[in-house]
Amino acid sequence: MRKDIPTRCIHNGFAFVFPFIQACDYLDTLPKEISVVLKNGLIAENLRVDVDTKLKYAISTEEGMMYKAADRLLGKSDSSISELVTDIALGQMRLELATQHYADLCAGGSGLAQFACACEEKITYELKKLGISVLLFDVSGIRFDKDLENSFKAVKSASQQSSKATAHAEGIDREAMKLTATANISEPSETDIDVQSALSGDATGPTDDVRAMIKKMKARGMMSSEIAEITGVPEIDILNM
Repeated sequence: MRKDIPTRCIHNGFAFVFPFIQACDYLDTLPKEISVVLKNGLIAENLRVDVDTKLKYAISTEEGMMYKAADRLLGKSDSSISELVTDIALGQMRLELATQHYADLCAGGSGLAQFACACEEKITYELKKLGISVLLFDVSGIRFDKDLENSFKAVKSASQQSSKATAHAEGIDREAMKLTATANISEPSETDIDVQSALSGDATGPTDDVRAMIKKMKARGMMSSEIAEITGVPEIDILNM
């Protein structure tokens, strides 16, 4: 077929071809199903996974798509086209897999379904450039490297335990500050005025000693609600100090 002569595509029809002047060729538009297996793909946590998929495709019979197929695929064998489709699918799957996280994929369900949908969109977009339509894309299985998966679980478990221990220690420190503050407030001030008596009766507000103690509590990071509970001073007054 000469490149300077436009291609004419016919589906479910016929045309007369002048011998020695014109040439014709065929593309099989029947759907074909192939298995696409991605090996040693990397996810976001650098874990290696194998992904088994099934891809069903066909040469498109849409008006604009047929001309793309004629320009890019005419003269290629079915096996060559299948290899080309497989290479494109593997490339797009690797790109999408690199954005996925272990927690989303190992749990299956919606995470795996979203991965399959994202891959299908990318593969469909690329194959349309060749005049090929994707009829079905299904992720049939995903397998993680066992050694790396076990190591990742161990590191994740250790991190969670460390976070729990840190939170527990912070809770103990906070309780200790509460007890210390309560003990300090219960001691009489230099003017021998009790905190509670200073806040009641003729007193119009906290004494200077109580104010100083409240400032110390705030400096230690205690919440206003906690200070109010210990001292009996309204939280709004504590916020304004």
